[in-house]
Amino acid sequence: MKSRTLLIALALVSLAAARVAAQDPPPLERVIILAPVETPAQRATHVALGAYITAAFLDASETSFCYGRRSCYEANPLLRPIAEDSHIVTAMAVKGAMHAGIAAGVLHLHRTRPRAAFWIAIGLTAAQVAVDAINIQRGALR
Repeated sequence: MKSRTLLIALALVSLAAARVAAQDPPPLERVIILAPVETPAQRATHVALGAYITAAFLDASETSFCYGRRSCYEANPLLRPIAEDSHIVTAMAVKGAMHAGIAAGVLHLHRTRPRAAFWIAIGLTAAQVAVDAINIQRGALR
């Protein structure tokens, strides 16, 4: 039940990020800038990436939990040999590094193509939430 609530929350965060990205930024009048000003579009991309990383963490948690109970296997063909040959902790560390690299790539793209970066972050979040939903349906957390 908690996982479904989290999936719904992630979906709502993604929708809110899309709504914020669609808004025009307020006009800036006589503002003393001590730090870079973040526009709503930039904020929306960061929120979407946060939702993606949260969903990725849920996937890693689900996999680790059911691996400990010996009730599942790693479905990612790149990570399955690591999980089977060494230890699930190593596989989850590699999985975390992969997600961090993907997020870093989106942030790098955000500098030059902010709109594309936002929609890529939304797509990544949707895909990761779909993976989480499949894990839950298959009974990873039952």
